[in-house]
Amino acid sequence: MTAEGRPIRLPTRLHPEPGVDGQALVIELPATLLARGDYVLTLIGIAESGDAVELNDYYFTVLKR
Repeated sequence: MTAEGRPIRLPTRLHPEPGVDGQALVIELPATLLARGDYVLTLIGIAESGDAVELNDYYFTVLKR
């Protein structure tokens, strides 16, 4: 979502890939999807019970040149 709270839908059913320090999620987005600004990526997983579990928030800024 944007820093202002506007949600942006991203792909679902992401699968971890091997990373340098464990596993990583790679998300590729078209450059036109995100305007310049601050964003929060909230990673939500599904527990064995089927419940959604918030795993972490990641903050980033998009700069366009």
